[in-house]
Amino acid sequence: MDSKVQRDLPMSLSPPFKDAYKLYEKEAKIEQLRLVVGQSPFLLLGNYAAGLTVLIGSWQTVDRPTLVGWFAALVAFSTLRALLARRFIPGQVDPEAVSRWERRVLASTLISGVLWGSAGHLLYLHGMLDHDFFLAVPIIGMGAAAVTAHSYHQFAYPLFFIPAVTPLVLNLAQETDITANIISLATPIYFLMMYLLSQRIYRASHAAVLCGFANQHLATHDYLTGIANRRAFHEALEREWARGSRSGKPLSLIIADIDDFKHCNDTFGHSTGDEVLRTVASAIQHRVRKGVDTPARIGGEEFAVVLSETDLTDACQIAEDMRLRTHAATSVAATGIPATTISLGVACMTPDAGTSPNLLFERADQALYQAKLEGKDRVVADRRTEQVD
Repeated sequence: MDSKVQRDLPMSLSPPFKDAYKLYEKEAKIEQLRLVVGQSPFLLLGNYAAGLTVLIGSWQTVDRPTLVGWFAALVAFSTLRALLARRFIPGQVDPEAVSRWERRVLASTLISGVLWGSAGHLLYLHGMLDHDFFLAVPIIGMGAAAVTAHSYHQFAYPLFFIPAVTPLVLNLAQETDITANIISLATPIYFLMMYLLSQRIYRASHAAVLCGFANQHLATHDYLTGIANRRAFHEALEREWARGSRSGKPLSLIIADIDDFKHCNDTFGHSTGDEVLRTVASAIQHRVRKGVDTPARIGGEEFAVVLSETDLTDACQIAEDMRLRTHAATSVAATGIPATTISLGVACMTPDAGTSPNLLFERADQALYQAKLEGKDRVVADRRTEQVD
């Protein structure tokens, strides 16, 4: 992550959310590439307008085959660039595809800058300052207008303006006219300011994109542990219930509760209690299938896991693994975390479109209650029929 961008991000985030920021770097890169590519229609119109201005204004003074050839190359490239931009796939997450598109964006930006730079070389007429000052207007204007279009990528803007204005500046510097010399000196300073502005735009947009993803993450994830929150849990349970009712596959639910958590908080303090919650969440999360199952924190010290297409036997084994992993992960001697146990209730049903998933939740919750009554630190399964009554 860019160090300057990193300083713009909230510093009070819990460790799971700081990790989420790192994971969102790729998504932010895609989003900013999308913003750059999305400017293509405006770049196309800008190139057409500025190129036509140069063509008409230089028609009587510049060698016409050279002028027409330059204009044709500008129009052809700008059109091709806009057409290729339409093939950009929003939301593309394949790293190779992202890198390929980034190279295309940077290469097309450089070629566009070279084309405008060639105007400052091929169409420049030494000693004809009226024409040359006229030529400078669209070239410098395009360089200034490109700030907005290219600032969503850290390196795109300098790749455009350096080749675009350098030939013009060098030609103006060779003139004996003092006005031309002043323009040749002022133009690099002007574009240095434009470059600094583009970097500020880049950093601000990058931080804004990252914060946008973080806000989405906050809406569906528990701030302390980084796993899904109660809202996301209920959404996942309803979604998997609907999917199971179509497929006829079983759906299992585990509800876990940390044993004697109030005593832990009272004895060791809330900061230690928070570390216990994160450790238990990690133990639970370690055993689920990423992108398939949904582990969530649904209460103060209560967790739940939605297991799609999982029968009761497998769900009980998963719950037992979570219990044992919690034992292994919590030990004052080994980790400094108080020895912690969890009780787990497991239920499994074959979903039915006419029944609420709340029935599955109630059965798992009753099994958890039974585990507490039997002495805690154990897995209890709801042994009723897996079909809806």
